[in-house]
Order: sequence, then C-alpha cells, then structure tokens
Amino acid sequence: MITASHNPAQYNGFKIKTSTGGAAGSEITKAIEKLLAVSAVKTVVARDALKKEDLIGDYIHFIRSYIDLKKIRKKKFKVLVDAMYGSGDSFLAQVLKGTDIRLEFMRNSINPSFGGRQPEPIEENLQELKTRVTKEKFDLGIALDGDADRIAAVAGGGVFIHPQKILGLLALHLHEDRGWSGGIVKTICGSTMIDAIALHLGVKLYETPVGFKYISNLMETEDILCGGEEAGGMGVKGYIPERDGSVAGLLLLEMMAYRDKPIARIIDAMEKQFGRYYYVRQDLKLEHHIEPHRKDLPEALLGKKVVEVKDYDGMKLICEDKSWLMFRASGTEALMRLYSEAKSLKRAKALLQAGTEIIQRMR
Repeated sequence: MITASHNPAQYNGFKIKTSTGGAAGSEITKAIEKLLAVSAVKTVVARDALKKEDLIGDYIHFIRSYIDLKKIRKKKFKVLVDAMYGSGDSFLAQVLKGTDIRLEFMRNSINPSFGGRQPEPIEENLQELKTRVTKEKFDLGIALDGDADRIAAVAGGGVFIHPQKILGLLALHLHEDRGWSGGIVKTICGSTMIDAIALHLGVKLYETPVGFKYISNLMETEDILCGGEEAGGMGVKGYIPERDGSVAGLLLLEMMAYRDKPIARIIDAMEKQFGRYYYVRQDLKLEHHIEPHRKDLPEALLGKKVVEVKDYDGMKLICEDKSWLMFRASGTEALMRLYSEAKSLKRAKALLQAGTEIIQRMR
C-alpha cells in the first residue's frame, strides 16, 4: 500500500500487507529491506505493471454486514466526520445509506497539502471539529487520519475522546453488548484503564511494543476481541487483522444505539466504574538521536517512587500511584515522544514537564 498515513504532506512511503490483510511483521520487512541493497530498483511503465481492481464495493458490502445496521437504522444520530483531507471521505456515507443517521463531512475535498496541517487525529488538530460539534449540536464527531486507519472522536458538547478511551469503549461494547469473547491488546504506552477493563471482563490482556504490526500478529495467532494503539489504530474481532478508523467509528454509533445513551454518558459510566485517567503526549523535535538509559532516569517522579521500569520499547517509568511517564523515539520522524498518564490532569502535565527537563539535560 502506497501511503504517508498520518505524516506531513512531504512524506510518502509503503505499508506492506500480508495475504491476511494484516501488517507484515519485522521478519518480512527486514527481508525486503535487504533486497534494496542487492540491486537497483527496476523501472517499469505503470500502464503495463498495474492491474486495476475496484474493491470498494466488496468493502462496503462487508462492512454493512459487519455492523448491526438493524440496531442503528432508525436512530436519528447527527454525526460529523472530519476526513482531514484524506481518503476517508465517502465510505461512511455508503455504509450508512438508507439509515436515519444524519451524516455530514468536513475537510473532505482533495488537498495534497492537507490544509497545511498534518492529517493526524490528535486534539490540537481538531479544534474546528470540536467547535462545529458544539455549535451545531452533533451527537458525535469522528476524525480519521490521512489513510483513514486511525480514529479520534468528539462527544456532544465538543469534548475530545482520546483513542485510549475509544479502545475501552470498543472492548466493553463487543464483550457486553455483542457478547463476544477474546483478549484485549494494548501497546506499552497504553492506558492503565485498559488493564482495569480487561480484569473486570475476565479476559487476557496482551501488551506489545508500539506499532500496529504487533497487534496484527496477535490477532492472527490468538483469540483477540480488540486491540488498539495510542495513535488511534483499532482492530476488532471478525475483521481482518488490521486497523480501520471507519469501522471503529461505526462501532461507536452502534454502542450508542445498543445502550440508547449519548456517548458522553457512556464514557462517564465507564470512568465511574474503572477510574478517570488523564493521558497526555508531547513531541520534542530533536537535532540528533537521543535514547534515554536507566542511568539517566530518576528514582522518583514528583514525589512518587518509581516502582517499575519497562524498557522493551522506549523507556516507561511507572510510579507507586500508577501514574507513569514514557520516553520513546519516533520511528518515522526526528522526534522524541513523551507520554504520561495520571489520575489528575495537573500531575499528568507535570510529568511531561519533568520528562522534557530530563531530555534537555541529555542534549
């Protein structure tokens, strides 16, 4: 698949998929990378090399059978979809054709520069979506990244719904409303709330390095209910072992229909049962590669003892109160990503500041 995903307009690249539809593992991608050093890339005439197939009809047909359209058909939800000038500009309309869902789109024209913004569904890029959801009284706002495999959402009233909360919602919906079984997969920088949900549901929790390919591999080999990454990629049972932002958005609508409640009330109930966690992220631009080591890290963070350090993908410091701070170098950009989570927004932001100071001392 040729795509730049959520990256800035000047980027492009490949996503390598296997015959299952899932992301190729490291053993495949490394083998392909080795071939690049063996010989020059051959040039061919595109007209002769390409075989054209229209797969959209098959895709729409499958999604309409996967989603419980009977349950949502008569619901008069008002939904705003922010395509972020990417490829997810029409699939939801085709899937929901014939229902009473009132669907509107924004930033759904062709714009190679993505309007001057990175097509990544993070809160700072979705201010217009939040404003419109509030002013025009939409029940749900859905944001998709450049190639529509990642999702974020906005509740009525303009409240941002972080992808970590979306993963929790999907797990509860598929298990409690659909009656499906299976484990839950999160990445190392996933929310502690997912641990609590898995424990409550009595299902196995898997934790992987960052990157959906690790979740995809588990979906192929284990009984997985759903899996998700911090950046908004969600995979679900009964689908190919790959993320799909449109499917995740449709499942949120389905959950609202099953429970006959606004998404904000469903989230309130989830947080009342499993705790409210504040999850924040900051990207620091780097001039050169920096990799924190254990010797660089403190034994306590903001008065709380560090009781565990995970270093199998980046460096994650977990405190005695279950708040945490994580450092991880981006795999695609010259950035150090800092993540933190705590039961108060004040502490979560303070942890990010502490992390920034640690990196600055290392420069």
